[in-house]
Amino acid sequence: MRQLTGCFITERNKINRLSGTMATGKQLKAAMLVPRTTKGSRKKRTQPEPRRYTVVDLERARDRVAASERRIENDRSANPNRGRAGLKRAQLELSVIESQLRFRGLLE
Repeated sequence: MRQLTGCFITERNKINRLSGTMATGKQLKAAMLVPRTTKGSRKKRTQPEPRRYTVVDLERARDRVAASERRIENDRSANPNRGRAGLKRAQLELSVIESQLRFRGLLE
């Protein structure tokens, strides 16, 4: 009785799997020509800079909140919570934009 010690997929196995009746020549060529990718750097990833909002972003956020409130009012489904998550998300984004603009002195 033969015991399998491990199942490792090698380039040869990829080619063998692709060489069945459904494989095309392009697939076989791609399997043979794909180089191994290198591992990424082990350095700590730097955090991106926070977004600097403008007054235009504030107006858009207010429009999104208003649109979300209209959608909830016009909804005729039996679920009273339908659309509330979208409204909460829009309100949170609006408050973040307002607080950042106030902090930078662009909003009274």
